[in-house]
Amino acid sequence: MIRTAAVVALLALAVCACAQDIAVPLEPGAWTPTPGWTPLTAAEEHSHTLEDGIATFRASGGGATMIWLQSLEGGPLSGIRYLSIRYRAEDIGPNLPSYFIWGDEGDESATKRENFLIYAEELIVDGDWHVLTAGVQLPRLARLALRFAGTEGRVGTLQIDWMRLSAEQPRFEIATSLPWQATDAPVRPIALDGVRNLDLPGVQQTLALADWFDAPAVEVAGARFEAPAEGPIALATPRDEDTAVEIPIGMAAPEIHLLMGGQLAPKLLGYHGYLNGDRIFRPSQFLVTLHYSDGSSFEQIPWCVDRRGFGVWRGLHAYALLADPAKTIERMTFYDGDESNSYLLIAASAADNRLMPELPGDAKLVPAGETPAPVQLRVERDGDTLTVRTTGGTLTFDLAAGAALTAITNGYYYDRAVATAPRPLFRVTEEFAHWDADAFELASCDVADAGATLRFRSDDARAEVTVTIAAGSDGEAELGLQVRNLAEEPRRLNIETGRIAVTGDDLWYFYPRLGVIHTNLDRNLRESQDGYFPTQVMDVYDRTSGGGVSLMTRDRTGIYRQYVLSKKGNEVRQSVEFREANFAPGEAREFPSVYLGVHPGDWHAPWQRYRDWLATWMEPMKPREEWFRSVWNFRTSWLKYFAGDKWYDAETETYLTEERLTRDNELFGPVDMNHFFDWRYSDEFGRWGDYNHYDEFGGLEKFRDMVAYHQEHGTRVGLYMDVFLCSKLSRIGQAHGEEWAVQRQDGSFPGGYSTPEDPLWNMCQWHPGWQEYLSTRAADVARETGADGIYLDEGGTDLGQYWCWRDDHPHEVPACSPNGFLELCRMTKSKLPEGVVLYTEHAPADIVIPYIDGGYVTALGRSDAEITPGYVHIHRFAFPDFKLLPITSAGSLSHGIWDGLRYSVFNGAALYSLSWGHEDEAFELIRKAQAVLREHEDAFLTDRPEMFVPTLAEEVYCNAFPGANETVWTFWNGRFQQFEGPVLAVPHVEGATYRDLWTGEELTPRIEDGQAIIEQTLGARNIGVVAQIR
Repeated sequence: MIRTAAVVALLALAVCACAQDIAVPLEPGAWTPTPGWTPLTAAEEHSHTLEDGIATFRASGGGATMIWLQSLEGGPLSGIRYLSIRYRAEDIGPNLPSYFIWGDEGDESATKRENFLIYAEELIVDGDWHVLTAGVQLPRLARLALRFAGTEGRVGTLQIDWMRLSAEQPRFEIATSLPWQATDAPVRPIALDGVRNLDLPGVQQTLALADWFDAPAVEVAGARFEAPAEGPIALATPRDEDTAVEIPIGMAAPEIHLLMGGQLAPKLLGYHGYLNGDRIFRPSQFLVTLHYSDGSSFEQIPWCVDRRGFGVWRGLHAYALLADPAKTIERMTFYDGDESNSYLLIAASAADNRLMPELPGDAKLVPAGETPAPVQLRVERDGDTLTVRTTGGTLTFDLAAGAALTAITNGYYYDRAVATAPRPLFRVTEEFAHWDADAFELASCDVADAGATLRFRSDDARAEVTVTIAAGSDGEAELGLQVRNLAEEPRRLNIETGRIAVTGDDLWYFYPRLGVIHTNLDRNLRESQDGYFPTQVMDVYDRTSGGGVSLMTRDRTGIYRQYVLSKKGNEVRQSVEFREANFAPGEAREFPSVYLGVHPGDWHAPWQRYRDWLATWMEPMKPREEWFRSVWNFRTSWLKYFAGDKWYDAETETYLTEERLTRDNELFGPVDMNHFFDWRYSDEFGRWGDYNHYDEFGGLEKFRDMVAYHQEHGTRVGLYMDVFLCSKLSRIGQAHGEEWAVQRQDGSFPGGYSTPEDPLWNMCQWHPGWQEYLSTRAADVARETGADGIYLDEGGTDLGQYWCWRDDHPHEVPACSPNGFLELCRMTKSKLPEGVVLYTEHAPADIVIPYIDGGYVTALGRSDAEITPGYVHIHRFAFPDFKLLPITSAGSLSHGIWDGLRYSVFNGAALYSLSWGHEDEAFELIRKAQAVLREHEDAFLTDRPEMFVPTLAEEVYCNAFPGANETVWTFWNGRFQQFEGPVLAVPHVEGATYRDLWTGEELTPRIEDGQAIIEQTLGARNIGVVAQIR
């Protein structure tokens, strides 16, 4: 008999082994929809059903937010200390602030931290079942509220198997999350007696288990084990140190199966702080290596059999490892590189049955297509059908369905049809009311040669929309848009255009955000054209048959807009939405054109079209400083306000520059630039604003000497300033704070980063007064101190908390476009002394790049690893002369997070070290990586870098950096297993030599038909670097 969660859920009180255990009712009558509780606009549609004991909550439309409220029977209850829930969620917005589950004593008027039982950000939205336990600190509990928001355009769905309240730490039966059954099938156990160190009660406590297997042998999702119950039953790795345990095996098998538990921290350390999650998947945190008797080895991250994914999950699960059945496995190394988690190996078996998925094979090129014969560009109307003919293909629009794109032919594949899902071409939105193009009346349609003008009108929407469609060369159609407000009052509208959908069985999409997304997995993506999405193109293509459809803008005005792409099943949708557009009564506004392009191959064709457009206008305001481009080892430091890394001794009023710089050069390798955060601090005048209180650090003369010492010893110095923050204590804050500050829509003043001792103004970056002051002060600081660089914190991307809604400021309301930062950078760059660079947090949008020299980028911490192969940093390849400083971690490089440094090498970018407390592996990796980058900067500083160069192996990725005397290729193995074999074919140059820069070995690739076939051995989720030296 299989033990399953469904069976357990029927037992009202048997799941949790607690003294007090209350099952929260899930039936619809127990939960009351309460839309009035949400400050956001509620969902237009919502439902709550119960089927087979599973409660399903749904919300969609409008603001898509819904709250359900339950008054607990017999409440208020006292002594409740834990709430547990087993849930799964799909199509729920990940960025909803505040709570997921609320609790109170019967009165919501006095909100406090204790009411937020589970935060919305703690919800894991992946369609899988999760068990979550939260502490309850309220003395009495009378009501619960459940809250979520559906993703735009989708039906947000939350399913709950059970919800429980308890007085003691809950424990769960194994079958709650791991279905299992007794088995009589033969098992080949691997002896663990010599390494086991934890008994059954310890395992149950560690994994929060209420029971144990009641059979000597068990089967879990096809994996079979002998289940120990007496004496030490598990190898448990310690939580306070890295551990590598050797386990003898002495057998051959196609797979090794593991019964293993993960005791994971409540929040898992990621590249940008602590995050929600149930899974560890980095090789620096957990890795298993099989060692064969012939001396070879094979490393990998396990496959979780019951969760169907690579990694180690929270709780008890079954795992599989790939092995070579033709070799005897001598031993297995079990590596735990994360001090915050513990892994419990309970049983292991040599297995003859295969449970792992097929490994990726050789790469298959996307069919490139053929260049079509030129055709006459024209637009034709036949009844309700409008056809746009270009050399690259034809686009057909249905005028009776809101000009929906209903058919595409791709001329690069002999006019092959591309399947579409018709969508009205545009949408007008006012707050949460919207009108699609098919709700408008087509008032007129004028067609002339290669263009058409469509005029739509809606009395309900009180708007007139004029769409122009022009046939362009190279398979593009230009979609122009003008919107007129027909109302007698001002309005603020969102205008979505280029709404298209393509269908197919093997659709992949390319979404060049901060960390480039290239995948076929279902996702909902929406980014503002700013630092997190600095480009203006996105694409979907068919990987099997080749060819695709892209959307692109070519805009330099900076109008606020978002790029929207979603994939679900076999459909990919794209659009561009211009948001927060103000209209006076009767006013007509034109919006930048959207270019709908048909192309051959994969995403490379539209990417090149975007790059070609950049080349027509992008040029730096001042020539780039070569010294800054050659910064490979970038440090950030504190003078006296960070205990672990002080460079100034306040007691003796002396700088520790020689001591600290010597130390850093030894630990990190040669430090090219040192950036100081806290030089601006003043006890009297606050942390931000004046930027001239050098007396806090021994006076200006000593400060200049500190800077000069760095420079004399080969290290440049950068100084921190902030785009938005200004202390109310500062002189400038007292003089102009309220005048220049950001104001919210409700008229209040935000005070982000305020403390009781140092309250802040958040300044408006669009205000000319603040722009003039900050740019002038930046230039003065550079001259006063002799610093080599000025840094503008928070500047490069769309931060909604700094939008300005003031109508007494000379900007559009709300001020939200990148133009404010662009003007601030332009003014600052024009005033800075020669040789001084300007850099920022959040590398900015394309239109800002000419006015700034470099920037930090948080692609690792702000990317989804499943859809961002190799964490490719888009700025590095879109804007090659812009200095990229990737942040690996927002804190110390510990708990295995240091592996993110490898991605800087993969991107050919500098190494950024934020703070102190790094592990030894981090220092070693920094020294090694910066040496490779520095010694081969001829290639890495190329203005022609290429991302995602086609390789010979599926899921092994490559970037190319062609220099004058050598070309360097960086590799990232996206597989969860070690890779060995041919990886790249490149044109061979007579007399060229090849070298593995990561291992230091000379390479002798075989030459076939003028191609050098490069082979690599790459660790799981690890990198390689190869050079062709000419």
